[in-house]
Amino acid sequence: MGKWRYGVILDAGSSGTRVHIYRWLNSAKALQNPDAITLQSLPKLETNKKMDKKIKPGVSTFGERPADVGPEHLQQLLDHALDIVPKDQVSDTPIFLMATAGMRLLPQVQQNVLLSEICDYAQKHTRFDLPDCNLHIQVIPGETEGLYGWIAANYLLGGFDTPEEHAHGKGHHTYGFLDMGGASAQIAFAPNATEAEKHSDDLKLLRMRTMNGQPAEYKVFTTTWLGFGVNQARRRFVEGLMDASYTKETKELLDPCLPRWPQDDPQR
Repeated sequence: MGKWRYGVILDAGSSGTRVHIYRWLNSAKALQNPDAITLQSLPKLETNKKMDKKIKPGVSTFGERPADVGPEHLQQLLDHALDIVPKDQVSDTPIFLMATAGMRLLPQVQQNVLLSEICDYAQKHTRFDLPDCNLHIQVIPGETEGLYGWIAANYLLGGFDTPEEHAHGKGHHTYGFLDMGGASAQIAFAPNATEAEKHSDDLKLLRMRTMNGQPAEYKVFTTTWLGFGVNQARRRFVEGLMDASYTKETKELLDPCLPRWPQDDPQR
């Protein structure tokens, strides 16, 4: 086994799909002469802009032609990942595709067919570690999307590793998370101990482990609003303008939310 371990994540959003490639030290290397702070921290992930790639549009646009999602969409993302991950480590590198609100808007039958096509294509055209289609290739609920965003935000800001440097009040050191994607919006936060006790039935228990194997647990509230992402909200707003003022003679719609002179194409 090499010094580094790798993981590939495909973030299949409503407006496009991003491939993110991460690497981290293998356990034996990471635990060689670690200091106390390292032992009490989560594993350190590394990535950079060259390891990411985004293509448009999203996988949900293949709902009516699922057989094309592999060659026309997935292949270039897989090629990018194969350019980054060392050849001798591809078979040990797990790959995941997490689809969000764009796919949630599709009928369940179309979702299932697309997910099956994606998994079959990835298994046939790469040697990435993909043993379970249901686990590795899925449409995640909005609440889960919000929870993942909350984890990412606090990981990057340092709220998990050095709580004493991120105190917002008594026993409260994490940050809230608000995400407006293309088709949905999510919010997630860990309430203080008093509020967590009052609303325990509404919270998700998150369990992680630090480098020394100790558990790190958080009780997180997360919720989602499908249809309230930026693009979907804009679409409904324009439809409302058209319903309110459109006639056969109408060539321009008055949008009170735009600056005075700019114009926008409602069909865009």
